[in-house]
Amino acid sequence: LMKINNYNGVMEILSGMAAASVFRLHKTWDALDKKVQEMYDEMVTLMDTAHNSKTYRKMLKNCNPPCLPYIGRYLTDLTFTEDGHQTIQDNMVNFVKCRQLAVVIRQIQQYQQLPYNFTIVPEIYQALVQITNVEFPTEEELYRTSLEVEPREPKPPLA
Repeated sequence: LMKINNYNGVMEILSGMAAASVFRLHKTWDALDKKVQEMYDEMVTLMDTAHNSKTYRKMLKNCNPPCLPYIGRYLTDLTFTEDGHQTIQDNMVNFVKCRQLAVVIRQIQQYQQLPYNFTIVPEIYQALVQITNVEFPTEEELYRTSLEVEPREPKPPLA
C-alpha cells in the first residue's frame, strides 16, 4: 500500500491490527516473520500522530501522484480549524479561518487530479464484489475467537 501511496489503506490496516481481538495475540505477534514485523513498524512510524503527524505529512508532501491520503487527517484539520476559530469576529467574517479551511480543502483536491491506472482483473473484481455480501463477525465474536486462539494467561497469585 505504501508503494502505491495508499495511506488511507495503511491506516485501515493499522486500525484493524489495533483492534483488541488482534492486539492481544502476543504469541502470534511474536511468531510473525521479522520482515512482516518491520513492515508493520514502518507503517506505525509513518502514521504516528506525534507532532501533528509530522512524518506522514512530510511523506505526503514528497510523494508522486497518484495518491490516496488518509482522509482522517484532513477531517481532524478541518475540525480543529472550525472549532478553534470563530467564523464571525468583531461583527466581521473571519477570513483567516476561511483561508485556513480553503488550504485544507485544496490539499484534498490536489490528490483527486490524477487517478490510479489499474487494470481490472476479472477474477479479483468478482471476488471483491462477493465480499460485499458477506456478513462480517462482530467485535465480540472476533474477541471470543482470539481467546480460542490464545487463551488468557493465568495471572500469578498475589503475595
